[in-house]
This record gives sequence, structure tokens and C-alpha cells, in this order.
Amino acid sequence: MSEGLDTRPTYRAVLAVREARRPFLGSCLARMSFAVLPLAPLLVREATGSLAVAGLASGALSATLPVFARARARLIDRKGSGLGLAWLTGLYQSGLRACLEPPPAPRRPARSAIARTDRRCARVSRERRGCKDRR
Repeated sequence: MSEGLDTRPTYRAVLAVREARRPFLGSCLARMSFAVLPLAPLLVREATGSLAVAGLASGALSATLPVFARARARLIDRKGSGLGLAWLTGLYQSGLRACLEPPPAPRRPARSAIARTDRRCARVSRERRGCKDRR
């Protein structure tokens, strides 16, 4: 067995190359967002109170990663790594912010013309029968 075959570069060897430091550290920073993905269902559940919405948000987030991989690669190829990654960072942050915002408060339904007409008819009918208004 020859001992010289195990010549894989170490992190120290990669970081010793000046041109490799910036892309390497940038990729490490970009991959940290994947460590946060398991927290998404917990945070969405806390914000919405619904485990179903949390599962839907987590599934949608996980499904978009491979679906948009080609678009991400094309953006980085066309705009360069610095500008492309800056755009992707902004899009990713806005997507997470949208998932974590609390849902809007439910609005009361507007009173329809039919409901107003029904109340008027009921009041007229009570007046004709001699009933007093309960208000």
C-alpha cells in the first residue's frame, strides 16, 4: 500500500490560496441558511398557531429549492457571483419574512343589501302584527 495517495487538500490548504478565500467563505455563509430551514415550521406555527400552515410553508420552502436551482445558477452566471448572490439573499430574506409575518386579522363580512332588506322586512312585519321592537 502506498501512503502518498491520500493527498486531499485540507481547509488550511484551501484558505492559504488567496483567490480561494473569498468564494469559500461566501459559500460557508450562504450554506448557513440551510441550517435554519428546520426552524421554519416551528416559527410559522408560532406565528400562525396552525401546524397545517407550518407544514405547508415548510413544504413550499423545501420544494422551491430544487425547482429554482436552474434559475439561481443562470442568475449567478449572468450577473456574477457578487450581484447574483446579493439578489438571491434579498429574495430569500423577503420569502422568510413573508412566511413569518402574522396573518391579517379576519375582517367582518360586509353587510349585504339582502341582509339589510331582510331586517327591514322583518321590522315592517313586526309593526304590522303589533309587536314591539326588541332593540
